[in-house]
Amino acid sequence: MPSRLFAQMFQTLYGQTAAALYAKAAGQNAQARQLYNASADLSLVSAATCFTAPSAIRAPSFDRCAGAVRCVSVEEVKKDSGVLAPTGYFDPAGLMSTQEQIDSSYKHFKEVEIKHGRVAMLAAVGFIIAESFHPLFGGNIDAPSFMAFQQTPLQKFWPVVVLAIGAFEYATSIPAFESPVDGDASTNWKIRDEHISGDAGLFGGKKLAETDPAKFKAIQTKEINNGRLAMLGIAGMVAQELVTGGKLF
Repeated sequence: MPSRLFAQMFQTLYGQTAAALYAKAAGQNAQARQLYNASADLSLVSAATCFTAPSAIRAPSFDRCAGAVRCVSVEEVKKDSGVLAPTGYFDPAGLMSTQEQIDSSYKHFKEVEIKHGRVAMLAAVGFIIAESFHPLFGGNIDAPSFMAFQQTPLQKFWPVVVLAIGAFEYATSIPAFESPVDGDASTNWKIRDEHISGDAGLFGGKKLAETDPAKFKAIQTKEINNGRLAMLGIAGMVAQELVTGGKLF
């Protein structure tokens, strides 16, 4: 017993008198003996750790979700925003079927899907409107949308266009990512734990998510599914014009 070993150590260090006092105190009654032995065990363990190399002491384990605003499990992913009947949770490729996959990639994939959906929604609307209503550049550019950009003066200043797009991306998307650590590939393109998916710092999305999660989820579900439809829609529009060479309408 560690408590008996402690008594022997006590006797060796402090002599017979101290050991006798220990035995007398420990033998008063069963409850006192248990309390005393527990204290002795704790003291022995504490003393032992003082002589243990730091590398041999196990680091305390923390919950993987500690400190995160939102932590998701496999079951939570299946009920997350964007999941609707009749398809329900649709993951035929099994990209998000394990907890390891979710921990490493789910927030990144969701952020990418929302961003692509937003771009596709703008593109789908602009694609149709621009073919019927095009007052810019004197109204002289009347061509299928898939080739209209090449006929504008912006074609000659494409680096400026790319720079403008990059500046907007830097202001709205980069803050969502953690700073990469040299030599640690897991930090590349890793979304910050406290980041709310789809929050670009505009229109109060984060505030709504924190104050009314149910309403935020409902709105984001509509946005995600409209974005998915828009991605399919703009792909079909571009394909049709590439094949026919003419406008949609």
